Amino acid sequence: MTYEDRFNKYMEVSKTKNPRFNRKQHRDFAKEWAKNGPLTKKGYIEKTQKEHYEEFDKRFGVLSLTANHSNLSMWNKYSGSGKDFCVGFDSEVFFSKVGGGGPVFYVDELPVIYHSDDRNTEHIKQVFHKEKKWAFEEEYRTHKFYPNPASIKDRQIILPQICFKEVVFGWDIAQKSKDEIMEVCIKNNLNVDFKHATLNGNGIVIQQLNI
Repeated sequence: MTYEDRFNKYMEVSKTKNPRFNRKQHRDFAKEWAKNGPLTKKGYIEKTQKEHYEEFDKRFGVLSLTANHSNLSMWNKYSGSGKDFCVGFDSEVFFSKVGGGGPVFYVDELPVIYHSDDRNTEHIKQVFHKEKKWAFEEEYRTHKFYPNPASIKDRQIILPQICFKEVVFGWDIAQKSKDEIMEVCIKNNLNVDFKHATLNGNGIVIQQLNI
């Protein structure tokens, strides 16, 4: 933080803590603290940032998805190269249960979060930006904020049956796994379309599975 950054910050602090100060008193307060206050000390800033992000992590949850169920790179990276499966959701119902979301922006360099950023700006920079090397994921993130530190149980959100729309089996999934997944879906009255992913050159073809 520059001297000007610290001065502006302490001007805001003074207006909150010292509502009866006149303009000169606010400026004198800001000058003194900008020159000698804790924000001049690197160790204090690092400690404060660490505490801030630790508290943020305890209260914030992110779920990473992809908008493209035919993304071969995603199948290779996250499904054991076609040995697992993909679940498709009704987005309107899904987002009403897990919170808002949006597409990820892929950039050459991650944006810097400044002390002067408002919460919305900081939130967008922190949650919805990734380096371009991850652009192949075509990621869409949902997120949820908890007023108090969230336990694992708090973070386990049960979705209604109507949320599930399809199950796409990988091209190399074991028949036993496929049978078990279909049995679970039928047992829980999930009205889903069962589909199968097939390798086709350098891509994937998704086809309806007749059962």
